[in-house]
Amino acid sequence: MTGYADHTLHDGARRPRAHLLLLLLVAALTLAGCSGAGDVAGDEGGGEVSSSTSTAAEDAGEQTGAEADDAGSDATEAGDDTLVIASSFPISSIDPTVEGYWAQGFGFGELLLRQTPDGVPESWVAASAESVSDTEWELTIHEGVTFQNGNPVDADAVVAVLQAHVAASDTLASALPDVAVEATGDLTVSVTTSEPAANLPALLANEVVPVYDVAAREALGEDPDEQALMDAGLYTGPYRVVSLDASQMVMDRNEDYWQGTPPLEQVTLAFIADDQSRILAVRSGEVDVAMYAPTAAAAELEGAEDAIYTRAASGTLGPRATIQIEEPPTDDPLVRQAISLAIDYESIATDVLDGVADVATGMYPADSAFAVENQVHDPEEAAARLDEAGWELGDDGVRTRDGEPLAIEIVAYQADPDMLPVATAMAAHLGEVGFDASIREVDSSSALYSEDLTGWHIGLFRTGFFGYGDILGLAQDLLGTDGAFNAGHIDDPEVNEMLADLNQAFDIEERDQLLTELQERVITDQAYAFMVASRPIAMVVSPEWAGYEPSQFYINVDWQTAP
Repeated sequence: MTGYADHTLHDGARRPRAHLLLLLLVAALTLAGCSGAGDVAGDEGGGEVSSSTSTAAEDAGEQTGAEADDAGSDATEAGDDTLVIASSFPISSIDPTVEGYWAQGFGFGELLLRQTPDGVPESWVAASAESVSDTEWELTIHEGVTFQNGNPVDADAVVAVLQAHVAASDTLASALPDVAVEATGDLTVSVTTSEPAANLPALLANEVVPVYDVAAREALGEDPDEQALMDAGLYTGPYRVVSLDASQMVMDRNEDYWQGTPPLEQVTLAFIADDQSRILAVRSGEVDVAMYAPTAAAAELEGAEDAIYTRAASGTLGPRATIQIEEPPTDDPLVRQAISLAIDYESIATDVLDGVADVATGMYPADSAFAVENQVHDPEEAAARLDEAGWELGDDGVRTRDGEPLAIEIVAYQADPDMLPVATAMAAHLGEVGFDASIREVDSSSALYSEDLTGWHIGLFRTGFFGYGDILGLAQDLLGTDGAFNAGHIDDPEVNEMLADLNQAFDIEERDQLLTELQERVITDQAYAFMVASRPIAMVVSPEWAGYEPSQFYINVDWQTAP
């Protein structure tokens, strides 16, 4: 029996400052014209459950949220028991059927389970998830959990929310074939599938499966206004949304929160699209935490007394390189292997990314229990692979075969400022072993999934293989033949078989062994894709919030968040 038992829940800390009225007005005007924001938040959604439901604001754009009320105008008064966070991505609705994926990240909602760095979810609203058999799981709900409207989160409520999510997501329904959910006690729920679903805990720890009061949401009918959604108290989180408009979201403390009294009286999320404006807001004392800090901010703030660059403990972001296997010359495994071997990973991490990123050694962060360190910089071996493939080095330093140059194109997108410098460095590394590498810039990562974009060989993506901790789900999306984000058009029966076996691996040691084999197949044998660097999630915080620890799963506020 595999158990995902009770663990202490904790996260970083936070706090606030003065009124942001002018800054938020500028931000609102900026947001109205911004585009491609989702690419910085997370290209592929970090292993999202539903490819039709974007995560981390994949489709964030112009705001159409609720009108501001009096609570919003007082949201950013200074005080030791408040927190102001600045994000580049606006929230237009707290409707769990529309943008529920924001809830767990900012403290107004929660998930049944909470993801951990080792990929084994721990308790949250659910005290445990136990595999009764290969096709049945039993969930036990914490006693005393209530929605913000006072209704109990019991077995019937959890059954309703799981059924609602499955009905709304074809991808979730596919991951849980012929799923049957029923209450087996006041606080116990049985989840039965027609095929093994070892990945169920990770699905329940995915941001697009928030816990909410389904009956209360249904009572509001279709397309309710934001005030009605706020008044309904649909979520379980330590903070309750009281105001939402195009410039900010304000949350007050949930005095009846089930785990205890949250330390902050109020949390404000300011929507500020521009990187430098968010950092300036921290330095001026208007904001406590600025999310999505650019790499360059680390050097800019070195020695500063008014702001601190801080990062998550582990680097789970990319760039990740996906190689197009249907396009010559990268349809040849030897050429793909040469590409992987030619990249100077240490130089990219230390020189190009200013030492902020970790050196990429494999698909997963080196501190993961299942990580395989099979990425190395070996230009001599890269040249040997190209020799074996019949590519001869010319006097001009470019290899040719049958009169054709070894030309490849790297695609980088503009939404992430690190992508072009990384692509430029990669092109130089590849040139040292005889490639003629060029770079094409596109607006967003979505271009790499478009049939209109042809002739490219290496696509760079912001996210890594770890994503938000749903390791199997993201591997299926990125590497499976039918994967939602299989930009390289990988079609490998061995990989598909490994992915299928992973979905039946209830034992952690068995899972880790399968992941080891998958990494060897994907990187060492076939070089379908690889990590170029391992960037941690980074933020800029005020000195008062120096102890704030960014979460690699974007759980930015929880019930223990405090300065």
